[in-house]
Amino acid sequence: MPESPPGHLRIVPEDAGGRIAARRVELGLTYDRLAELAGMSPDYVRRLEEHRTQVSPNAVLRLARALGTTAEALLGEGTLIAYVPADERPPPVQPLGEAECRRLLAPGGIARIAFDTEAWPEVLPVVFAMAGGVVVVRTSSSGPLAAFAGGEVWFETDHLDETRCEGWTVRVTGTAARITAAEVRALRERSGERPWAGTIRDAYLRIRATSIAGRRLRTG
Repeated sequence: MPESPPGHLRIVPEDAGGRIAARRVELGLTYDRLAELAGMSPDYVRRLEEHRTQVSPNAVLRLARALGTTAEALLGEGTLIAYVPADERPPPVQPLGEAECRRLLAPGGIARIAFDTEAWPEVLPVVFAMAGGVVVVRTSSSGPLAAFAGGEVWFETDHLDETRCEGWTVRVTGTAARITAAEVRALRERSGERPWAGTIRDAYLRIRATSIAGRRLRTG
């Protein structure tokens, strides 16, 4: 394959998964072992081989090193590969506007919330949902977070897309406040969110945001 200019690999052939599988079997490697060598999850390697996901540029290079071969060998001789010149690639870290941050927060999920106690800073995992455009977290009424209601908190959630070699993180700074029983009922009806497994989470806190910011990260 002729040498290509430095840049970002854009197009990868569908049969790359078959070549990855053949090379793995040739070397006598299991999914788990190949994943360990390439720094990936076994499920991701399996999906690549079964053509159930696209092969990202970063993944091709990591798999080639792990399999003792080249990216060209995995892609196939004569494959048309489009490159974006290095100076045209998006920056590896891009700031996100508030509207985009809110869009990413909308589905809810798992996050971390930090706050200061008299003894030391505390960081706890929480289940959160968006209600009325604000972040609402569920916690135990007897726990340290509920007792801290009224103080400043730092909330952060993120997501990693291993297939695309990118991810994002969103941070919310604000004041945590207990919400009323009526608001609790409305939240339960609208969100359908579940408590963090293992303990009873019977209190809800709303974060009155003073700052919402985020970043998108790319490694490929």
